[in-house]
Amino acid sequence: MTLFAYGLVLKTQIRVKCPSCGKTGTATIASGERNGVRIPSVPDGFYVRLAPDNSVQIACVECATPAHEGK
Repeated sequence: MTLFAYGLVLKTQIRVKCPSCGKTGTATIASGERNGVRIPSVPDGFYVRLAPDNSVQIACVECATPAHEGK
């Protein structure tokens, strides 16, 4: 995981790997300091799920298996 700070935004790079098929990539989650808004950016072959508890899941397109979950 790599952290970058840009003014009021913290960008975190996360290596994701599907536990089912082994697909890998690097996702980025930008977090705002003032209101805690998180904006995920995922590599091809993955998508973002937003849960009611405000957590973010990054899942594999082919398997629908979560590769990362963050709160």
